[in-house]
Amino acid sequence: MKKITLTIFILLIFSSLSTAQFLNSNIGAYLGIGSIKGRSTAQTSFAANLFYDFQVPFISDASFRLNYLHSRKVEYFLPENRKGKYYPFIHAISLKAFINQSLSELFYVEEGAGLVAVNDRTFSDTNVWDYGIAFNLLGGIDLRLLNKGFKLGAGIEYGITFNNTTASYFSFHLQSQFYF
Repeated sequence: MKKITLTIFILLIFSSLSTAQFLNSNIGAYLGIGSIKGRSTAQTSFAANLFYDFQVPFISDASFRLNYLHSRKVEYFLPENRKGKYYPFIHAISLKAFINQSLSELFYVEEGAGLVAVNDRTFSDTNVWDYGIAFNLLGGIDLRLLNKGFKLGAGIEYGITFNNTTASYFSFHLQSQFYF
């Protein structure tokens, strides 16, 4: 998993440096709370997400987002004796198409949908990749000047898979994006 994460990180760095084929690139992150589920009941979790957005010249209305999500059971972050305990988590990598709709000069709504691969680690003996779809909805404030700067927002994300353990995740989150 470390090799996959390192490969994605290097890909994001090099693709952000070589923007000849992309328009209006940005990076962002979010933190949130939600739930994760594999072959178990849903468990409350914290979620962290890193993403890279880009637009391709031949599709002007939509942007594409490459995501990496890590979501772990809330109890992992609470101080306690951890000896012999396992805290469920998932990793997810997704590629989604997004549409931004301006409500005014300052406010916007963003919707997205795409494909997701989820590494289900909800049990200590489970390490399975599942594949499915993911959806996003976000409302936010656009603080950019001349297409450079920050966007802030609050949103939800839902991912569901259709094979193996049918892992799924859901999160309410606060998001920040930086356009360069």
